Amino acid sequence: MGVLKKTLYGLLGLIVVLTLVSFLLPSPNRVERSTTIDAPIDKVFEQVNNLENWENWSPWIEQDSTIKTTFGEVTSGKGASNSWTSENSGDGSLEITTSEANQKIKTALDFGFMGRGDGEWTFSREGGSTKVSWAMQPLPAKNPIAKVIGAYFTTFVDIEPDLIKSFDKGLANMKTHCEKMNDGITEIEFMGTQYLAVRNEISWAEMADFYSTNFPKIMQKVMSSGKEMAGKPRSLFYTWDMENQRTDLAAAIPVMAGPDPGDFKMVNIGPGEAKHYSDHMTYDYYGSYDGSQAAHEALGQWLEKAGKTLKMPVVEEYLVDPASEPDTSKWHTRLIYSFEE
Repeated sequence: MGVLKKTLYGLLGLIVVLTLVSFLLPSPNRVERSTTIDAPIDKVFEQVNNLENWENWSPWIEQDSTIKTTFGEVTSGKGASNSWTSENSGDGSLEITTSEANQKIKTALDFGFMGRGDGEWTFSREGGSTKVSWAMQPLPAKNPIAKVIGAYFTTFVDIEPDLIKSFDKGLANMKTHCEKMNDGITEIEFMGTQYLAVRNEISWAEMADFYSTNFPKIMQKVMSSGKEMAGKPRSLFYTWDMENQRTDLAAAIPVMAGPDPGDFKMVNIGPGEAKHYSDHMTYDYYGSYDGSQAAHEALGQWLEKAGKTLKMPVVEEYLVDPASEPDTSKWHTRLIYSFEE
């Protein structure tokens, strides 16, 4: 009996010592990796926010065919959860603890004896693309004994290189999937004209990058789809937020022209004369793009005084390629305002 007591006391003492020492061991480093995906932010966000979408890009599912996943009652947004078993990778569970649409997702991961992890995803618009960052802070297990084992494991086994490799692979998979699934180019119609377009809500400061990214991409799509351009590149402005300096717009290339607009009359709007059709007006502006605001305001004011209701979007058609014409005074932009009586 005495030997048994000594053995038990010895084991208890060892556990106490290991526990105390585990508190002195350094915590593993936070790992964070990022990529830019050429797809709308809401499409990228849903790849993470809906746990059922993780099979589209997860590096672990790709590498380990023995993983078996079980989903909780909620599979998307805050409170969504799943758990998994694996013959090769071990068991674990995940829960989404924070979900802010198109901005941030936080997750709580539990790997049993191997420890836990606080995951964080952030999303931001970059022109017509999306920057996504994936981070995780490894944590010790909650169970006291598992905590000791996990602390020693993460201290003496450097998990950071493996995490970096896995995160980079997962983000690359997500990029490939999102860009293949949805290149952001959609078909839209306005005033009888068919367009291939990329639409997004962006800040004014992002507009130049948005155009330089998306007009070449749309042109490539036009050629690869066997369609033909039915006009010059255009912008379709669905909103123009002066206070917050943001806009909901589409970079668009017409691929099927609308019907003949019919007869028009010339009306003076202040800066010059505009063509007045039965359901829209056009004004030919010459000059740098940042100087067109006065013409836009004049068209809007004329419609208001005439008792007509503006129909969004407002269209700008770019009749001169600025890359081939250095003289901004020759840049020709046609402003198109649709209205209802």
